[in-house]
Formats: sequence, structure tokens, C-alpha cells
Amino acid sequence: MSVKIDLEYKGKKHKADAYGIKTQHVDAPEKAWVDYARGIPYDWTADSHADHSPEGYLKFVKWARKTMKKHGLDMDGSGKLGDIVWSCRDKRWYWVDID
Repeated sequence: MSVKIDLEYKGKKHKADAYGIKTQHVDAPEKAWVDYARGIPYDWTADSHADHSPEGYLKFVKWARKTMKKHGLDMDGSGKLGDIVWSCRDKRWYWVDID
């Protein structure tokens, strides 16, 4: 999927095609992310699921990296919290920020 970008920023015009994969919305714990963006530590209690924890997050990162390597995929994303978000609806982690 491609999106045409045509914008002006600080007096300069920019045109480009942005590519990405269209996915469903990830229903992340909104208050936890708003607070995290304001510099408050991430609220691991925002969902009571066992995998919504530092251990579950690290387990997902390890699995995702192993799976990408197995399939010859390479991503520039660091795998930090924010690149990876929790879905309250699906009760699982998603890697959403890929450079």
C-alpha cells in the first residue's frame, strides 16, 4: 500500500510516496501511553493479562527477532517500548513501528 504525501513545511514543499502495511487498529491502553509520552513510567498494570508485563514484553521481542531472522527479514526498529505495543483487545504484543 502506498500513500502520496504532498505537504509544505517551513516554506519547503515535500512530495513522496510512503509505503506501509495496512493493519487493524491496535487497541493499546490509552492512559498508559499518554502518561508514558509525558515521561511517566509505563503502567504495566494497565491490563491484567500475564503477558502484559516486562517479562511478556521481552519474551515477545525475543520471539519476533528470532522469527524475522528465520525468514530472512531485517528491520531497523529497535524493539523498544513504543515500537512494540500491547493490544487490550487481542491480549498480545504487536511490533508496529518499522523503519
